[in-house]
Amino acid sequence: MPWLREYIEAVNSELRELFPRNRSTRLENAVADALSARGKRVETTLALLWCEAHSGDYRPAIPLAVAYELAHTSVLVQDDIIGHSELRRGTKSIKAKYGLSTAILTSDLLLFNVPKMVARCDHMGSGKLARIFDLVGEACRATTWGEFIGMEVARGRDGAARDYEEMIRLKTSSLLSAPCASGALVGGATDEQTVIAGRFGEELGQAYQIQNYNKETSRLKGLIREQGSLGYANEREMNHAKAARELLGSVPDSKARSYLMELTDYLTGRYY
Repeated sequence: MPWLREYIEAVNSELRELFPRNRSTRLENAVADALSARGKRVETTLALLWCEAHSGDYRPAIPLAVAYELAHTSVLVQDDIIGHSELRRGTKSIKAKYGLSTAILTSDLLLFNVPKMVARCDHMGSGKLARIFDLVGEACRATTWGEFIGMEVARGRDGAARDYEEMIRLKTSSLLSAPCASGALVGGATDEQTVIAGRFGEELGQAYQIQNYNKETSRLKGLIREQGSLGYANEREMNHAKAARELLGSVPDSKARSYLMELTDYLTGRYY
């Protein structure tokens, strides 16, 4: 998807300005490394596209997109700390490269910059800005609970398959739902349109993660079978993906809407 480059570079440019590489302290360099290790920046692109879908311009949502990028990167650093992971996308994790203490502070510094970035959307007025802060806060809260449930699943608790579905709803769906709803708000969406954007993100998040679930380890495949085989997971993934596409049907036709549909197809496996 060549069009992704423009959106990703808009966010990357802000991130490089916020946390330049080759700084004088280990902490600054650790944060820059953590941000550079991210992939397609799906959450941030969704925020930009939903803003563009309602306003015709994604640029007003760039500070918001950066805020979600900081939050998600903070989560990934914590994932590697909790999971004692030595690698992240084929390179040393922040914990492995800089040590536990610096990794913890890296996650903190990323997270504590989130409200500073959201505050740059002050042109929207206090009511909408407060709603965006609430959406960001709820995404962080849900992700934290999702992380905890993931730890419980890893320990082999009874009912782990059901817990896994709750984990992906909290951890993954919230990190897609909130950027969509927030981006729509920045773009001037009505309350109803904002709800639709949030629901789209939740459905897309669940479809995407269930698809990845199908590719997971034999242990997780065993958990799926508790609910009725891999076919059960496939059916759930298709239902969530279909719901996401149907929600896009209520969005006026535009370049941004076509990109949202293409991104949905990509994330839910139609490109494989």
